[in-house]
Amino acid sequence: MDNLGGLLFVSVNTFQKQICVHIRLYVKDDRGILHPTKDGVSMKPEVWRAFRGQLSSFRPYEKFESAFIVKKDICLFNLSDKDNECVSIHSRGKILFSNYSRKVPAQR
Repeated sequence: MDNLGGLLFVSVNTFQKQICVHIRLYVKDDRGILHPTKDGVSMKPEVWRAFRGQLSSFRPYEKFESAFIVKKDICLFNLSDKDNECVSIHSRGKILFSNYSRKVPAQR
């Protein structure tokens, strides 16, 4: 499990012989132990590779209200403004999208 900042982590696991990459928000309990929340997305490794490639060109403070879609499976929405970075990551389910939103102080 790798930390993406704050309590946001990426991990890889195998379920029913399928490899999945998970981006998930965690919480700490009273003892400081991390526990996953329902806030997160899962994707196939090829979608993860494409997603990482597109993130390198993502500029939250230059393109407000922008979005990009990765292989019709993951969508990243830039909800940032001049003072706050806010990104929403959606994964396509059967019909609905689930999302994770993160708001952090501006770091320029």
